Parts: sequence; C-alpha cells; structure tokens
Amino acid sequence: MSGTQDLRYGPLVSLAREPTPRPGHGTRLMPVAGAFVQYKLLHNLTIGAHGSRMTGSRGTAMIDAQLVSYNGLVPHHSIGLAAGLRLVDRRYLQAHFGTGPDASAGVKDVYLGGRWHWELGPKYELVTGLEFKRLMGDAATSPRTARRNSQTSFVMLLYRY
Repeated sequence: MSGTQDLRYGPLVSLAREPTPRPGHGTRLMPVAGAFVQYKLLHNLTIGAHGSRMTGSRGTAMIDAQLVSYNGLVPHHSIGLAAGLRLVDRRYLQAHFGTGPDASAGVKDVYLGGRWHWELGPKYELVTGLEFKRLMGDAATSPRTARRNSQTSFVMLLYRY
C-alpha cells in the first residue's frame, strides 16, 4: 500500500486454530485480523513485523518481528533466510499453553527459518518454508509443553493489491 518500493504495509486476514475454552475438547478455527510492515534495509535485507489479534471470546494477540535476507535464484524464484521472535499477551499464553493468571506477557519463542518464494504473477506469490523455533519464558515452562524445540513447515499463497 506504500508509495515507496522500500516500505510495505497493509492489513492481514487469516485463519488460525485456537484451543476450545473447555479443556480436552480440541481446537476450533478462528478468524485473525492484523497488519504488517516491512522495510527494505538493503537490496536483499528486510526488517519487518506483523501484529495480529484473534477474534472471539479470548481475543489473544501476537507480534512477530523478523529480519529476512532474500536472494534471487532465477527469474521469479528466490530463497529467504529469516530470524525472529514472537511476542504474545497473557491471554495467548493462557489459551494456548494453559498458564495461570500470573503468567507474564513477553517473548513466546525465537526462530530461524528458510523460505522459497515463487512469483506466480504480478499479484500472486507462493511461499513454502521450514522453521525451527525454541519456546521461551512461561510458554517453555507450561505444563502443556512437551518439548521446547520444534520444527514447522508451511505453504502460503500471497495476494498483493
């Protein structure tokens, strides 16, 4: 939405899983709304953040801050290496990790990841990646946490307007 090529910002809309309020009853899919901002520091180095809030009764919130290095491979294809951290509020920790009311908001996890970007057209991009993360703080010491370290894979279809 920005008028300059080095700065990007705009709204985010997605779906995410949230544990149901009653323990042992699985998860439910909830809408998530937020915004993002990215600034290109160098031709291949970007700093960015996105914040989101899950709708519904709990209204949990998260901010994801990251530094990404993008490198072109061939036309319309690039790889990215990312490092970042996620900050969450107390309601997020209570909903997702079962922490008590004395849990403090703060860093949920730190991560390193790799991504492959395929520009399908002027407005569409396919992104796939792998992320390695380590839980921190109250999330790491939660009774629901079996391991502090984990890996995640993902596929996203991005639309730019």
